[in-house]
Amino acid sequence: LPRYEIDLIPVLPLLEYININGFNNRGEVLITQLNAGPNLQIIATIWTADAGHRLLPSDIQYNSGSDLNDLGQALEGGGGWIWEPDGSMTPLPSQYWIQQINNTGQLFGVGWDADTGHYFPVISQGGGTTIVPISAPGDYRVHDANDLGVAIGSRYLYLGHGADGEPLYEYEGLRVTSSGVSTLDPLPGMQYALPYAMNNAGMIVGTSVQGDTRSGTVWLSDGTAIGMGADYYLYDINDLGQAVGSGPDGPFVWTSADGVQLIPSPTGTIDLLYALKINDHSQIVLVDASAFPQVGYLLTPIPDCPGDANGDNRVDVDDIEAVLSAWASVVPVGTGADLAGLDGYVNIDDLNAVLSGWGSDCSE
Repeated sequence: LPRYEIDLIPVLPLLEYININGFNNRGEVLITQLNAGPNLQIIATIWTADAGHRLLPSDIQYNSGSDLNDLGQALEGGGGWIWEPDGSMTPLPSQYWIQQINNTGQLFGVGWDADTGHYFPVISQGGGTTIVPISAPGDYRVHDANDLGVAIGSRYLYLGHGADGEPLYEYEGLRVTSSGVSTLDPLPGMQYALPYAMNNAGMIVGTSVQGDTRSGTVWLSDGTAIGMGADYYLYDINDLGQAVGSGPDGPFVWTSADGVQLIPSPTGTIDLLYALKINDHSQIVLVDASAFPQVGYLLTPIPDCPGDANGDNRVDVDDIEAVLSAWASVVPVGTGADLAGLDGYVNIDDLNAVLSGWGSDCSE
């Protein structure tokens, strides 16, 4: 199994449940915490391993979050405002429900058409709050958006009532851009797709559904769909093409090269343990829903051989030369000479990582 440094994400006192709403490359986790008792409380926080929970301000009684970008901007759950990194609040147009914000500050959500009784998708222009409605039939929910202005979500159409009196709906998975809406096809033989997350390469993860059967699905940028099998669920994907989810054997990381790799359980059990988020540093957020109060975990990968910059499983003068050769350059996060900080920059921290591991021989 991969090795991780593990940090506990606790709930605040008197609260019981946590929802993970966002996770960025700064290591910040946007969390909605609540209790279900007679004195209902709903509180939004941003948590980091170094500082713990930071309460987000609110002018309403119940305070939830919905998304978080790499700039540190967080969306209020009802789409009412953006929490800025400096603690201020930027109000959003009240006639829309903004659900996602990408790393350029572009906004994605839905609006309500009182004449038709349906929700329609909306996208902002650039990083501003000028909203562009997109006309399309059906009711929409936006689940994620990438930095290229593409969102994914779902649409449900009300078909009336069945013989048993229950309402009937038809569902579709969707891609949404400022130029319109297109359908995301499920796996062959399945009824519809439910996409959950999308990366900047256009890869999408989610679920294909047929009746009570669920199959975790990866949609490649060319539209090819890869099925994980029944009872597998995929929740997030990063720009490295690593997807996380949960299956019959516990939480896992998936890549096209290695397939499914199980994530070690911080609790020793896999019951109700979900891998929900992964960032571009391969850090993972888990939630243990079997605990009471519920807790989360931040998992940070530990290099196989700390200080080894050239991949020979030894830490010696060759690694110093590798760091110096790449000095002050930008490299893919966590690769080569990027040994410390998981920041993609080669600097004194990476040289110190070599010196800290000096003389190690990890090949034995």
